[in-house]
Amino acid sequence: MPHIDKNIQTPVQQYGDWQVMPDGEIINFRRRLRIYPDRLTEPDWWLSLRTREWMSSEWNYFIPAWFLACQTAGITEIPNFKLNY
Repeated sequence: MPHIDKNIQTPVQQYGDWQVMPDGEIINFRRRLRIYPDRLTEPDWWLSLRTREWMSSEWNYFIPAWFLACQTAGITEIPNFKLNY
């Protein structure tokens, strides 16, 4: 029997396919991605995500979701986070 999560959250806000949860988690069900609040400031997922071909069409939805998720999770500064293109 599959596990059923009894603590289902309702999104605070949705930007395109990106949902921001009350704890700061970002979920994209269509892409099967979850970014947990404790990982929002870590660059490893960022480097992988920004190089995906499909991300170019979702960039304008993801960035507002990421900023809201950081704010919701209480993150005010992201140290050593660089956007190099």
